[in-house]
Amino acid sequence: MQEEKLVVLDGRTYERLPYDGADEPCPGCGAEFGQLHVAGCGYERCPTCDGYLVTCMQMEPDSHTKHD
Repeated sequence: MQEEKLVVLDGRTYERLPYDGADEPCPGCGAEFGQLHVAGCGYERCPTCDGYLVTCMQMEPDSHTKHD
């Protein structure tokens, strides 16, 4: 399980989302249900918009917004 429980986006700190696939491990990093993904896993979800975290982390500062 991963130790880093927080992620910073646009200068704000959020809790990372645990893997929620109950049937099988994450295909990208092998995380089991309830565990955090390995850092940089392409399947980890963004805690603000539910997109892929790796994509959100590459956005320009102040361009990331929550999708309501």
